[in-house]
Order: sequence, then C-alpha cells, then structure tokens
Amino acid sequence: DTAATQVAYNHVVAVPTEPMARIAFEKAGIAKPGVPLVTMGTLYPDEAQAAIAEVAGTVGAPVSGFGSGWICDTADSGSLYFFDHDLSGVGRDYPMPVLSGRHQAHNAALAIAMIGAQKRIPVSDTAIRMGLLRARWPARMQILRAGPLTALASSAKVMLDGGHNANAGQAIADALPDDPQSLHLIIGMIEGKDPRALIDPLGDRIRTLTAVPVPGHDCHPAEAFGPDVRAAANVEQALLSLPDDGYPILIAGSLYLAGEVLRLNDELPD
Repeated sequence: DTAATQVAYNHVVAVPTEPMARIAFEKAGIAKPGVPLVTMGTLYPDEAQAAIAEVAGTVGAPVSGFGSGWICDTADSGSLYFFDHDLSGVGRDYPMPVLSGRHQAHNAALAIAMIGAQKRIPVSDTAIRMGLLRARWPARMQILRAGPLTALASSAKVMLDGGHNANAGQAIADALPDDPQSLHLIIGMIEGKDPRALIDPLGDRIRTLTAVPVPGHDCHPAEAFGPDVRAAANVEQALLSLPDDGYPILIAGSLYLAGEVLRLNDELPD
C-alpha cells in the first residue's frame, strides 16, 4: 500500500541535502507503483530532476515530464499549444489561462498533462478550456478589489502575491509588463526565507520599499531588506505612507501576509 511504499523508498533512497533536491524528493513522495508521475521535467533544476527520477525509479512510477512526455508553447495568436508524446500524440491549441504571469502557461499545461495521465475521472476537452478561462488563484499576482484596505492606497492598482523564494521573485518580475515599470513594494517575510529573494529579481523596478511584520510569525526586521527600506507597523500604515504618484503597489513575501491582506480587504476566498 501507499504507506508501505513510502517506508520502503525512505529506507532505499537517501534524503538529499541540497534544498531544491530535498523539496523535489519530498514532493515526489506521492509516487505510487505503476501510476504516472507528471512533472515539469526539464524545467526543474538538474538536482530536482535527479531526485524525482530516483524516487520514481525506486517506487516503480513512470515519469511523464516536460520535454520528454509532453511539451507546451505559447503562440503569437495568444493560445497555449499542448502536445503529449505519451498519450494522444496529437497537438492541441487551448486558450491562455486567465491567471496573471507567463509561468501560468506552464502550470496550465502541467494540469492538462495530469488530467490526460489519469483515467479514473473523465474530463472533457470543453471542461479543460472552461477551467483555463475561469481559474482563480488567490495571492498569485492577484489584483485586489476595492475594499477597506485598498481604500487606503494611493494607487488604483494594488497587487498581491504570496511568493517568498527566488523562483517566485523571478516569476513576479516576468509577470510585469515588458516595459520596465516602477512599483511600490510592501514586503513581509518570515525568518528562514531569503530577504533578497524578491528584491533582486525586481531590481530597479522598485520605486519604494516598505517592510512590514507578518502577523503571528517570526519575521525579518526591516534592516534585513537593505539600506533603502522603510519600516511600517502593518500593511495599513505602509499603504498610508506611500506617495500619491499613481504607480502600482505590490504586496508580497509571505502567504501568511497574503492571507492577512485578503482578510483586511474583505476578500478571503470561499
């Protein structure tokens, strides 16, 4: 059974020490004998790919990864092209996901590949297309609605993202317009996370940087984010302190902080 399989490969496969490999190893713990393990394949770092392959090989799970099992691309027409080597062998065009960020095209294609790899629940092509157009993912480049919190902002556009590592920081930077656009960054990160993870990818796009605590959690002090940071007691104070210059505002650095922001703006997900 699953528990026995977990125990078996934990005894056979050494837990990696490199962070990305360790995370991949832990996530690959869902692998089951004979059940396809669908992954981002070559989009992962080499060490993560190696950890997944070792776990899957030990358990006996076939791997279908980006580059070998399936591929996707975004066409100039604005569609998402998906081709599955392992299953249908037929390329299909889908609408681009409504979620913000270029990386969401890969996430959507991964979901399509996972749906195709399973046979327990029939999912029609129409349902997949509807899902791409209706998907909502709170705190992933989410534009906040008008509410009690955004009413304090100097800008009409307040974005929220729970990203807190370097990959997330780069995804956020890539999701912004190609034309370098300045923004006001309000950041809060719990201890143990790299305080430069979001700041470095955003680079000179950061017009002002304000650090806030993450309620209920040990977090980095303002000085951890560099010499140009200002401190605020909370998100409300941070918003009120920003200049009225029309530049967008991004609140990021922690999913815990994101949850508090959504609560304060009466926008908690169902």
